[in-house]
Parts: sequence; structure tokens; C-alpha cells
Amino acid sequence: MSEVLETGVILSFNEFRVLLYGMGMRSIDGIYMEDEICTDEEVIRALQHMSEQGIIENVENEAFVLNEEIRRMLEIIGNPENTQIYRPGETQDGPEFYCYVTKEHIVVSERYWKKKAALKLRLFSAETFRIWKEQMDDDYRGG
Repeated sequence: MSEVLETGVILSFNEFRVLLYGMGMRSIDGIYMEDEICTDEEVIRALQHMSEQGIIENVENEAFVLNEEIRRMLEIIGNPENTQIYRPGETQDGPEFYCYVTKEHIVVSERYWKKKAALKLRLFSAETFRIWKEQMDDDYRGG
């Protein structure tokens, strides 16, 4: 069996909003988050946390550079060629993933159950996504 290699990140809704807004994106498909306005304090906390986690890097003059893999994920989310909802094993009771698809990569998003108001984003190549889906389907079909 092949091993699936993926790149991923867990972001709070506020962190996700700050990053999308910083990249000029005002709306995306697929991820339901309550409409909220972040306070200045929440934005500062989100920036501090992302800096500590290596998601962003403060370079100079209070400008930030975004981690390359996360930037790629956000660009795909903001401009997918296609989107789809994926339910492993085609079950209605299992998890639900929203997939943002381009020719070369797929970003899979899901609500992160271990942390309130957070998303788990994963970046796959097309081939590793196919393998991951097969493994997930097997797990949920009991195969």
C-alpha cells in the first residue's frame, strides 16, 4: 500500500479570515463560518499566533510573508478550477470534506473537531489525493 504524504495546517476561523483578507479574497465557496467582524485585538492575537507557528514571518516595516505552502493552499481555495464535496465511503453519517481542485493539486478542508471554530486544510498532489480517497473509502466501508 502507498503512503500518503500531505501538507496541512490547522487555522482558527479568525486566522483564516485574516489570511484571506490579506490576500484580497472576500468570499470563497464551501467553508461555512459565521459572519463575524474581527476586532483589532483578535487580529493582533491571530497574527501573533500565526507568527509563533511559522505560518507568517515578520520581515520588516510590519510587513508579513506567508508560508509558501499555506499561500499555495489559499490561492487554490480562492481560485479553484472545480470544487466538490467528498464523503468517505459515500456515507451520510461520516465526515464531510470540501475539496478545491486544480490540475496539479487538491486542497481538502474540514471543520477541525478538536478546536472550536477551526479548520484543517490539507494540500495533496492529484496522485496522493486519489490514494488518500481510496484509503478513506476503505476505512469507512469497512474494507
